[in-house]
Amino acid sequence: LAQQNHSVLDLVKEMSIHWSNARWEDISTTDSNLYESGLLKLNCDKALHMLNWHAAMSFAKTIKMTAEWYKTFYNAEHTIRDVTVAQICEYELIAQIQGLALFAS
Repeated sequence: LAQQNHSVLDLVKEMSIHWSNARWEDISTTDSNLYESGLLKLNCDKALHMLNWHAAMSFAKTIKMTAEWYKTFYNAEHTIRDVTVAQICEYELIAQIQGLALFAS
């Protein structure tokens, strides 16, 4: 999953699936001085090599959780702590099912 590349448009489209109020406009073909990279890429090489790291969740699941967090933050901020803790617990369960090590501080 970490080896997959996704464009900014992929991200926005996926986010829109889970957040109906998400609004966006593709201005890439307009005469504008604005620039947005077509591909945002995190370099995880050191984590992959030194820690044998890999993503625990799919792109779609990651974006779904992110959209849910932002929706809560903007629409029901008083519950954001509960949503955050629930998502951390969900992530830990997903990682545990995959046999990934969890580090406690």
